[in-house]
Amino acid sequence: MRIPARISSTWARIKAIPKLELAAKAAGVIGVGAILYDAHSYAKLDAYDKKHTKNADAALKYFNNTQYLTNKSHVTSKFKDLMFRWELSNRLRGAWNATTGYVGSFLGNTFSNIIPLAASVGTLAFKGTKCKIAAGVLALSTLYNSLAQGFSHINTKI
Repeated sequence: MRIPARISSTWARIKAIPKLELAAKAAGVIGVGAILYDAHSYAKLDAYDKKHTKNADAALKYFNNTQYLTNKSHVTSKFKDLMFRWELSNRLRGAWNATTGYVGSFLGNTFSNIIPLAASVGTLAFKGTKCKIAAGVLALSTLYNSLAQGFSHINTKI
């Protein structure tokens, strides 16, 4: 069976990469994937939480508004009740709050891991010595984060 030239040339380029640099690039892919996965999972939770919290706050606000009248009027009472029911069925607020909650949490989690993210991207973007330096920074930041989080129950500073 004959291998197409396009696949064989790609395979030849992959084989030409030194083994240490290939391992550094693999660590970079794993690092970027782990950071983005972590940011995405927490962003989904925060989006859900923000959506429902803001919807509950708005429902309470509009419910309180229906309980008080400045003058005795059946029309005003019915209008306030109509507005309350409309606000409860308002889906735009929930979509907006879920979106802002997701984006804010995703960016916050991503930027809180900026050093490992930059090192991971550096291993993918650079070649040679710069790639190996970025891999070393990634390894050191991963070691530090592991030790800091693993022993965080001890009241000593690292």
